[in-house]
Amino acid sequence: MGRKKSALKEIISKAKYVDDPSTYIVYYRDFDEIVTLKLSDFFAAQEEFSIPLHRITLIKHDGKPVYVKPGFCATCGKKIEYPNHCH
Repeated sequence: MGRKKSALKEIISKAKYVDDPSTYIVYYRDFDEIVTLKLSDFFAAQEEFSIPLHRITLIKHDGKPVYVKPGFCATCGKKIEYPNHCH
């Protein structure tokens, strides 16, 4: 029996093969900052820089969060240091 895909991989797969990847925005950690890219641009960057999926903190589709990494803000993708610290 195969392993089930993670929620993150399911979202990325759906965006890549079913939806338009340019309608998704990816927020990912790059050292101490959060970088945002359209998912289509993230795919291109990943080929060049090999960005690990565990750095993704937030994915939005049409402006709504569809994936939020636990412990990170659903609005800006930053780590939540204190309860309700942002937005």
